[in-house]
Amino acid sequence: MKTTFIQPVRRALFLSTLVAGSFLLSNCSSDDDAPEPEPTAPDFEEVADLPPVEDEDPQITEPETGSIEASEETENIVTDVLNAGDTGSISDATKESLREVGEFSQQLPASVQEKAANLDEAAIDAILNQDEELDADLAAVRDQLEDLPEEISKLLPEINFTADLEALKAMGTKTSGNKTNDFGDLDPVSQVTGSCGELTRAAYDDKIADLTAQMETNLSTIEANYTRRLGEADARYDDRLETQEEHYATNKSDIKATLTDILAAAEKATSIGETALATQLKQLTLLYALDARAALEEWNVLVLELLDNRMEAEKATALEIKETKEDQVAADFETSKDQADEILNEGLANCHNQGSGN
Repeated sequence: MKTTFIQPVRRALFLSTLVAGSFLLSNCSSDDDAPEPEPTAPDFEEVADLPPVEDEDPQITEPETGSIEASEETENIVTDVLNAGDTGSISDATKESLREVGEFSQQLPASVQEKAANLDEAAIDAILNQDEELDADLAAVRDQLEDLPEEISKLLPEINFTADLEALKAMGTKTSGNKTNDFGDLDPVSQVTGSCGELTRAAYDDKIADLTAQMETNLSTIEANYTRRLGEADARYDDRLETQEEHYATNKSDIKATLTDILAAAEKATSIGETALATQLKQLTLLYALDARAALEEWNVLVLELLDNRMEAEKATALEIKETKEDQVAADFETSKDQADEILNEGLANCHNQGSGN
């Protein structure tokens, strides 16, 4: 009897195929259902913050404005005459100096010599008053005083030219036009899509916004310091003008005192019979007053110009500091932004490698 096993074999093969197919389907289903990894943004914390502004105030030096110096030789003459006593003991040096004055005065118009002979304190006040114009004769004499011989010019007051006044003509105000700083393009480096790219872009935007806020804080500090320094320069200028006004009054008062002393010496000379010396002393008083008027005017004009130049120089320094600090803030911002750009580009590249974004 012949026995066959075909049916059992076929059944076994069929069952094996079903098991294998089920296994394959099970594996495919597991791969498809696995969750995608959560996208992450790069860390921008390593980007350096902007350093705070270091903006120390510049050193301020007060200008040296000088003064009108009295003639030491004239003071000696006055002292010599006032101390002559009843004997009329006046030094030969005093007599020689006054003789030089007399010879020069004889060349002046008769009207000027008459004014010298009748000189009193009221006439002196009128000469020293810058608001009143000199008459033509006195104005002409004042102009001649610029070319006096040494023997007479040493008897007159002179301006004490300080280094600031000497350098006045060489000084120049430093100006600068309004300057604007380009702080770069604050837009992100590139546009990306997809969740990974969007997270990266958002983190970058947050960092740039933070850096921008730091930059604006620093710029506000710089601007506030600049505005304050301009105001302080104006205030110093006003104070210096007030000081110069007082200084001018003091110098004028000192000159008036010297002129009064010369007149007193003339009266003393008259009282001891030295009428020629008395005339020469009055002539010296007139020349001294005219020269003092010119010196006061020239000195005051120079000082006012010096004060104006100093104020402008201080404001120019404030502007220079402002622009230098703004340039530094711009450079600091760009350095940090470059770091952020580099991290952004690396993050976008990683997004692309993960299959997210462009």
